[in-house]
Amino acid sequence: MTSQHQFQFPTPPVQTPVQASVRAASERAAAAASAAATPRVLELFASPELRRLLSACCPAAAKLSPERLLDRVRAEAKAAEIVHNFPARPAGEFVDVSMASLEKYGFFLNQWQAQLIPPAEAPPDASPVWTPGAFDPRSTAANASSAHYKNLGPQIAEISIFGCPPFARPLRPTWDEAANRLVYAAHNIRRLDTGSAPLFGNVGAVFRTSRVRKMVEIAPIDTGIWEASCNDTYGPPRFNLDCSYPMAPVGTLDHFDHVLYRGLGSWGGDGSRGGRLPRRSLAQSAAELIARSAVGSPSYR
Repeated sequence: MTSQHQFQFPTPPVQTPVQASVRAASERAAAAASAAATPRVLELFASPELRRLLSACCPAAAKLSPERLLDRVRAEAKAAEIVHNFPARPAGEFVDVSMASLEKYGFFLNQWQAQLIPPAEAPPDASPVWTPGAFDPRSTAANASSAHYKNLGPQIAEISIFGCPPFARPLRPTWDEAANRLVYAAHNIRRLDTGSAPLFGNVGAVFRTSRVRKMVEIAPIDTGIWEASCNDTYGPPRFNLDCSYPMAPVGTLDHFDHVLYRGLGSWGGDGSRGGRLPRRSLAQSAAELIARSAVGSPSYR
């Protein structure tokens, strides 16, 4: 039996041609950027400050050579969970996939697609839930007018960081355009019990890495945090970040040394921009990451 929504909202391919093209370009850029960053990561891993911190928190990791430590961190990153948290039922400020929409549509909707469909519990003739301020809040133009969106277009995280093409009509994508956007996920190298941040929802979807490995793009830190702290058009900074570390090019699960280094360095803001969180050195951030990963503490207890 074919239902009405299958005509209105056909199931897209697992990876659209546009996504595949964007991902291929990201892979090439990541390979070059990662190779260029490897010497800096090894220098950090050999630094006396990091060795002192590791000796205190993670004696086994402190005994590893910089090269071996980097190999272990790479292996842990490739094995870490990739998790998307979402609400079981539509609620709150985030319009996202839900258990009902998963059951009804049969594929994992991204947040743009989730805003184009009627609520899964609504009758077939219900109108879409679209409101201009309800689209993915993790971009620079959240709650902005269409005119404002046009001005900020090149700076939106999905376009300027992840390389997605812009929509022909800002804030009004077609179903095909929406399918070319991404599903946000947390890379759980710190082994959080909730996988991703529970503020995004009470259900955690853990993706099978072998299935999504060639689709993943990794930013140094959460792009929403970066936009809210380093994009001056967004408003007053929310977090004390060092904004000199660029977010692009993104990394992949095969090439991410640059992402690792920039992610660690981003938390070293000097407070001049305001925002929350204490300043951390590169070595402090690296020690915290290693201590939370299986590299520093193999036990999950």
